[in-house]
Order: sequence, then structure tokens, then C-alpha cells
Amino acid sequence: MDKLIDHIINWRTLPANSPHEAQLRKAIAHRITQLEMAEREALVLKRIGTAFKLHQTVGPSVIHAAHSIRGALKLLAVRVWLNQNGTLNPVATAHERQGNINIPLDKSPSNPASMATWEVWDTCYRALLPLQVANQKLGYLELFDTLDNEAFLFERDLHHTIAEQLSLVVESALLFESTETMATTDPLTGLCNHRTLHEFLSQQCNDVRRHHHKVGVIMVDVDHFRQFNETYGHDAGDEVLIRVGRALREAVGENGMAARYGGEEFTLIIPGADEKHTEFMAQTALEHIRRVTFVTPTSTSTSIAASLGYACAPANGNQPERLLKIADQALYTSKHNGRNQVSGPHKIRTELYKAA
Repeated sequence: MDKLIDHIINWRTLPANSPHEAQLRKAIAHRITQLEMAEREALVLKRIGTAFKLHQTVGPSVIHAAHSIRGALKLLAVRVWLNQNGTLNPVATAHERQGNINIPLDKSPSNPASMATWEVWDTCYRALLPLQVANQKLGYLELFDTLDNEAFLFERDLHHTIAEQLSLVVESALLFESTETMATTDPLTGLCNHRTLHEFLSQQCNDVRRHHHKVGVIMVDVDHFRQFNETYGHDAGDEVLIRVGRALREAVGENGMAARYGGEEFTLIIPGADEKHTEFMAQTALEHIRRVTFVTPTSTSTSIAASLGYACAPANGNQPERLLKIADQALYTSKHNGRNQVSGPHKIRTELYKAA
């Protein structure tokens, strides 16, 4: 601003028809343009920066960022690409009118460079900026604008700044997700861990008490696991637990939660399930486990079996500890009766059920 004021003062003090007048006019116009661009950049970054703070996980962060960038810059479209398991995938796209823009949004960046590029396409301007923190290549930010907005090609510094900020947001979200995963997931099987199981079951029991919902709890114990471990070794035992965990996840699908309770024990939580449906899900889980096989070092195929017990709320109570205890009593009833089967509360001995 001080520089602009100096230019204006010098221009006002020039004599009429001074040969320096045109030069000062040009300097004043250039400085005004610089100030306008700086003001626009500050407003854009302020708006985008606020949006970047709204979410912690990658999905919501990137989706919100794409829409915020498009709105702040008044662009035709914005797309964010992220490297996921070695593949570049589009994870967020923002444009004003669905299906009403003449640009190839379905086109994947072919051999994207590590440097930012700006291109003039037949129907639009396009910029592709790498998202990178140190040596970690996270993905790309793709910007599109109409050909009548030539200012797009002169805002490269602003585009760079936005890409740098977005890179930090993505890195932070990935770190948060990784930390959250470690805190809530069993590292061996990939199922939910003991802590997550109890939190989820507590929420379900609250819904049972407050809103008269139902929930089924199934306890699972791999039969003869200790003997298997001693015969074939702990690595083989771990492989069996991984396969059983996978089978339970497939059995539950989107209907509930599969968790590792501890050791060779697993727990399934089925929201909304009454006794009949819980028993059905327990039988389904057992069938999935029976299809698990393990090939021994002597090339012998060994089938895996398990004992299961279940309980339901509110029929068997509405507290997490009671439901787990009754399901566990039913599980040991299955073991007592020959293993490789499902038992419900009605099979538990009366005195054991009352003590639960």
C-alpha cells in the first residue's frame, strides 16, 4: 500500500504532459492489480482454511475441501485424487451442475508429473498439482475453469498454496485414521477389538433401555485351539484365528459387528435381532467357520470347528455384562454337549442362568 501511495504522489506532482506520466500510470495500475490479487488470495485461503478444520478423517476432509476450493475460486470443477494401495483413485469431485459441464471428469491423469502443470484444453483450462509432504506422494489436486476466465492461468501461486495446505490436511487425516485404527482394531484378525466391542454393546443396550430396541450377542470359541497350537505351532494358530475372523466377518456382513474378545474367543453383536434371528445368525456363523480349513505340514487338510452361545436383549437382560455372561454360559453348554454347535439361553442349567 505504501508503494502505491508513493506512485500516486509522484504522479500528482508531475508537470502536465510529462514523459514519465505513462510509466507511473502503468506502475499504479500494476500495483492495484497486485493488491487486488493479494486480497483475493487472503479471502480464498481464509475460506478454505476454515473448511479444512472441520473434519479429521480423510473422506469428509477431502470432500469438504474440494467443494470449498471450487466455491472460493469460483471454478468449473475440482477433483482430488489420492494414492490408495498403489492405485490413483478419485475420492472427491465438486462441480456446480451435475452433468452440465463439458469437461472429461472421467479421465484419469495419465502419467502425472511430479511438477504442477497448467494446460489449455478444447473446452476448459486445467491444472494438475501434486499433493506431497516431504517424499510422501499423496495424490493430486485437479482444477478446471472456463476458457473465458484467463485469470486462472495467472493464479498459479495461489493454486500451489492451496495444494500445499490440502497436502497437510490429507497427511493429518491419514495419521488420525491410522491411530484410530490401531486403537479400535485387533492387529491380528483386523476385527474390532475388546474395547470397541464393549463401547458398541453399551450403546446398543442404551437403545434397548430407552427406545425398546433389540440386540443379539453371540460368543464364539474355536474348538480344541490349544491342542492345535501345541501340535502345529503358534504361527499356525494365528493363521487359524485370521481365517476364523474372516469367516465371521463374512457371516455378519453389514448386519452387525464382529470382534475378537480375546485369545480364541470372538463376539458378534447383531443390532435389532430377536432370539430367532440371533440363533439364525449364530448357525450361519458356525457354517462359515466349518468351511475354514487348514493344511498341516504333512499336507493333511484339517477342518475348523467352534462352539457358540447366544443371548438377546431385552429377553435376557439389558446390561452388557449380563448379556455377555449368559452368551458365555450358553457357549460352554455347547462345549459340554460335544462342541461344534450352537446353544441358546434355554439350554443353560437353571441355576447357572439365575447366577448370570
